[in-house]
Amino acid sequence: MSHTSTIRARNPWNDTGFDFEAGCACRFDYEIDPDEPWKDFYQNCDPVLGHNALLARPLKRLCRLPGRNYFVLAGCIGRDLATVFAVLDYREIDFLPARGGRLWVFANDVPGFYFNNFGKLRLTIHPQS
Repeated sequence: MSHTSTIRARNPWNDTGFDFEAGCACRFDYEIDPDEPWKDFYQNCDPVLGHNALLARPLKRLCRLPGRNYFVLAGCIGRDLATVFAVLDYREIDFLPARGGRLWVFANDVPGFYFNNFGKLRLTIHPQS
């Protein structure tokens, strides 16, 4: 059965209310709220691609999902950044969690810089088994 949660860009941690079972495949889908677009300060963003604004590049290496653009929708199991992944990479292929636990998600950003994040989206989790 699918599970949908509202994700706010300003929250450093969004509890999806969904608990993974180890090895249970899932896929993800999203819809941006048209009244509250996904934005980093003034820049509209796509949660799949994020953004790589020139002014923000010097701090990019400090983002919680290293190697990915700002504002990519990221997730981890149980707030453990050792399990961090780009959630929307798994829209058409299965995500297989290495362990069970609660899925927490966030806009990829530098810790301490969530104050200038705006917008929300609806994330739907589709267990495949």
